Amino acid sequence: MREPWVKEFLSWLPGFVFWKDCDGTYLWGNVAFASQFGFSSTEEVVGKSDKDMPWSDSLESIKESDRKVISSRKTFVFEESGILIQKIPIISSDNSIVGILGISCDGFEGKGSAVQVLEDIVALMPGHVYWKNRNCVLQGCNDEQAKDAGLSSRHDIVGKTAYDLLWGDQSEEEKRKQAQITDEIDHKIMDLDEPETVEEFAFDLDGKKKHYISRKVPIKDKENEVIGLVGISVDVTEEKKRDRELIRLKTAEKSSEVKSEFIANMSHDLRTPMTGVIGMLQELSYLEQDIQKALGDQPEVLECLDDFVKKAKQNVSIAKESADILLEMFNDILETVRLDSGQVDAEPEHFNVSFVIQRKVNLLQATASDKQLELSIQIADTIPAVFGLKRLLDRILLNLISNALKFTKEGSVTVSASCVDKSPHESDKKAQIEIRVSDTGIGIPEDKFGEIFDNFSRLTSSYRGVYKGSGLGLYAVKRYVEAMDGEIRVESKEGKGSTFILNFLFDVSDQDVNDDSLELALLKPIQPNEKAMNPPVIAPSSGGARILITEDNVSAAMVVQGMLSRLGYQADHAKTGQEAIDFVTQNDYKLVLMDIGLPDMTGLDAAVAIRQLDHPKRRKVPIVALTGHVDKRGVCLDAGMQDLLNKPAKLEDIERMLMTYLVSSDKPVDELLVLDLKESIAALGSEETARSVIKTCADDLQDHKDELVNAFKERSTQKLRDIMHYMKGGVCYIKAPALMHGLESFHTAVKEEPQDAETLETRYQALLIEIDRFVEEVNSQGK
Repeated sequence: MREPWVKEFLSWLPGFVFWKDCDGTYLWGNVAFASQFGFSSTEEVVGKSDKDMPWSDSLESIKESDRKVISSRKTFVFEESGILIQKIPIISSDNSIVGILGISCDGFEGKGSAVQVLEDIVALMPGHVYWKNRNCVLQGCNDEQAKDAGLSSRHDIVGKTAYDLLWGDQSEEEKRKQAQITDEIDHKIMDLDEPETVEEFAFDLDGKKKHYISRKVPIKDKENEVIGLVGISVDVTEEKKRDRELIRLKTAEKSSEVKSEFIANMSHDLRTPMTGVIGMLQELSYLEQDIQKALGDQPEVLECLDDFVKKAKQNVSIAKESADILLEMFNDILETVRLDSGQVDAEPEHFNVSFVIQRKVNLLQATASDKQLELSIQIADTIPAVFGLKRLLDRILLNLISNALKFTKEGSVTVSASCVDKSPHESDKKAQIEIRVSDTGIGIPEDKFGEIFDNFSRLTSSYRGVYKGSGLGLYAVKRYVEAMDGEIRVESKEGKGSTFILNFLFDVSDQDVNDDSLELALLKPIQPNEKAMNPPVIAPSSGGARILITEDNVSAAMVVQGMLSRLGYQADHAKTGQEAIDFVTQNDYKLVLMDIGLPDMTGLDAAVAIRQLDHPKRRKVPIVALTGHVDKRGVCLDAGMQDLLNKPAKLEDIERMLMTYLVSSDKPVDELLVLDLKESIAALGSEETARSVIKTCADDLQDHKDELVNAFKERSTQKLRDIMHYMKGGVCYIKAPALMHGLESFHTAVKEEPQDAETLETRYQALLIEIDRFVEEVNSQGK
């Protein structure tokens, strides 16, 4: 009774309302009560007792009625000094009696009856208010109850029963059953003379189910006989929905946690043995080279082994292709589980949409070349730099372009991008960008448009066995698009081709994004190249560099050791985190490859322990995570590691790590090739494309060299990181071993915390030399 709104409501009721404590002291009275009995305000009522009231001559009978209400904990109606008063026990939250609430209507003037006044008051009350006689026949209600029951007036409810008020399209049997339940509850309350709170439901005029919490209290006459009940029902339908949604969210959250754990475990537990399978197949693919190297010039022996080698290579090729397909499907399934768990591992960043498209097209040019397809781009020059989820856009484009190439036998694939005209409500700080991926492939039946984005959805069965895949790619694309608040739709005709249309509303970047100057040389259809299995371009170790592999899976460790051996490097093997710490403590390693899931501790803990060694040189050894946990890059870097390789690691991944962390200390840089044109052509698909990209790259490096010099003078670590990221992004598409080594080495020194000033200076000067050597080499070949 202490809530302000309750007092405000009761204060202005025309009937007498008051309450007092168990000792008979008045704690409050409404305006009608105060004015009727000579008080100037309701505050004057506080502290008075019945002996201070006009009815003090009836003091003993009033005290007796109060004691009856308190001792019985029930509501009674008394006639006191000619006035009918209903007294209600006030019960606290700890179930103790703290006072009495009194209500009377006999003090009204100019009204026909107390009942009429009560009806007028109740008519405007919120919620559903109604009262029934002893036979559960309705005697009245408020306006809201009448309205929701479909009655034109609250007076129309008189004489109706629960059966008459069951709304909605229910059968007669359902109506009778529900009316019987309601009447049983009401009879019980009146028979036991006990108020009760119940949960009920009914159907509204539109047939929608409504849930109510009802408080029902017996009504008594002046002889304290129960003559009916009054009920107040509150609609809690929305609250019930929120409760169900809360339960659903909690269940989903728990499910998400379980899925996340599943992803982590499956990623590690399956990728590790896959490393062994694919790695061993990779080693077998070098069988012919190894035999020739071992036997030397012995034609007769080689001839005898020729059939065996051909058969072995054929079987290895089939097995490796199957393993690659299995790994791709496994990755798709894990990605789907991750997306369904609500995990989107991307943060917004500043980027150039045009450059993201160019990189994806560059990456897939070799695939297009192998299929004799033209892969081209059409990008409007009005697209601004934006701020958004670049990594998700990158995945979307990779999937859509790869699909277009897969389902196109002849013709072309085109990627276009443009700014869409803004709507009136959009500001200059927003950019509506449309990206289209079009092909001349098999097309999609119109009746499949609604299915292609579903989980595990594929085209009609006639295509199965021809086009491989899990049916998860477009589902992932749709989820990525949704995460970017974008839209995707498809236009297609069977046998004519398809166009996937993306629309995104990006924030326009307020920063300079200097990654869009590498232009793409458009690739024309050419004959596919015969790509032999060439040895890696990295020079073998001179034998002085030692590498530590920390891996509890023996087969996975053997694969990595085999790759390192092929590259001419020695490798020790530690099976636990503690063994790795002991090995590093006792030996000078140039590089540590560290699995994260180890039996005694995590690879993260082992890395932290290595970084805390007393030996200044050994605690700085480069550590690269080698793991099946594909989303752990951040925590690996936080633990003091320099990089991360995902299992199964490929030979080129290992080669890149060695180029970055080992070559500078193991092989003179001048022994590395400045430019490998043959490998560049193989990577980009044609000599014309390769020379064009190489020339663009050389010009771009020359243009940005001054930025590098200025950033180094300022010792601006962030600028240096950005420039290195940009330069490496262009060089990675060609084969320039010496330059890439210079970029990687300097980038590593820049990222080192704390930086070693001497190392930084040495590698900076070396990088400038490599940039000049590369530019000079390109210019000389162009003459």
